Amino acid sequence: MERFWTLLERNVLASSIIAAVLVGTACYMWGSGQVVPTALESALALVLGYFLGAKVEHAARHRE
Repeated sequence: MERFWTLLERNVLASSIIAAVLVGTACYMWGSGQVVPTALESALALVLGYFLGAKVEHAARHRE
């Protein structure tokens, strides 16, 4: 449980949940043939870019 609070404080958990919700929503809409709003596509690109960029930066820091 301590690890949960540590990750939540660092916003790792929050950004992971937001990314998962956006990806899930977009995939559901694409899979069901619905039109995905441009705002959702933009938000998805922004959040995924931030999330993946943070992971790469974190990995690079721990390699040094």
